[in-house]
Formats: sequence, C-alpha cells, structure tokens
Amino acid sequence: MRKRWREPRSKSGTTNIVEFGPTLWIVFIVILFPLLTFGTMAMRYAFVNNAVSYAAEAAAQSGSYLVNPDSTHLSAVNAAIAVLQQAKSSWSGININIPSDITTSIVIEPLPTGSSAAGTPTSQTMALTSAQMAVQSQNVYLIQVTAKASIQPLIPQNYWQGGMAGIPGLNAPILVTCSQSKYFEDPTKLNQ
Repeated sequence: MRKRWREPRSKSGTTNIVEFGPTLWIVFIVILFPLLTFGTMAMRYAFVNNAVSYAAEAAAQSGSYLVNPDSTHLSAVNAAIAVLQQAKSSWSGININIPSDITTSIVIEPLPTGSSAAGTPTSQTMALTSAQMAVQSQNVYLIQVTAKASIQPLIPQNYWQGGMAGIPGLNAPILVTCSQSKYFEDPTKLNQ
C-alpha cells in the first residue's frame, strides 16, 4: 500500500488566512450591508404607513371635518395631524413636515342605483356644501389621509466623504407618499 503525500499543516493554514479576507469582504460588503440598509428603509416605511393608518382611523372617528366640535374633541383634519405629530416625535430617520406634508380629504363614493353601476369617486379637501349634504344618502363617505415623508438611509449622506453623488436609499433619503382611507363614522358632520 502506498502512502499519499500530504502538505504540512503550516502551509494549509496560511492558505485559509489568505482566503479569509476576501470572504469577509464578500459577506459584509456584498451581502450583509445591503440587507441591513434595505431592512432599515423597509422598517421606517412600515412605521410611516402604520402611522398614516392610525391617523386615518382617528380622523374617521372625529365629530367634524374642519372645525373642532368642542375643546376636548378634534376635527378630522386636526386629529390626523395630532396622530402624525405624536408618531413623528418617537422616530429617528423619518421626517414629515407637519402640517404641510399631510392632506386629509373627503372621498365621496356614489352608491349604485337600480341597475346602474356606482359612479366615479371624487375627493375634496373642503367641508361638504349644502347641496352635497342634501344627497348624502346616495353616497358613502371616507376620510383619506395622505402623508409625504423623507426616509433616511442607514448611513446618511453627511457621513460619506469625497464628492459621492446622492443615491436615494444608499446615502440620500427616499421620498415616499403613504395614503390610507377609512369610512367616516358620522357623515352628517362633514359640513363643519
């Protein structure tokens, strides 16, 4: 029987050390860092989307559209702003310019009548007029809250040195728009 010749252990260990550097580079730079960056952006987007959903729910439960009904209750517009203001204060890496980036609107969806299909939904950012209130039984009313947000990446641009161009999601913020609609609970108050 013939013995096979093997390399001494000292040489094979050196090869492993040399190969370890490129392997770490591939793992961290090519795989782990992009996954961390993408995960951070996705999580921040989910925070914004959930906050807009909560704002739409609070707006749908309010007693009026524009004017606060009394000193303890908020209108739909003010309720949405209050919920997003509270949510914004607990975030990092997310910016919403309140109230300029928030739109609270009434969506009017006509109900189908007889054999005809429902009409096209319309949207408005002012209280219902007297004429619209007169045909209120022919429509369904929703409150739609839309917010524009700026989501910072994991490592913002001010950490990058040397004139690297801003790449949204990598070193520059991504601008997103989230919108949620909820049925208004008491449409008789949408004229206020």
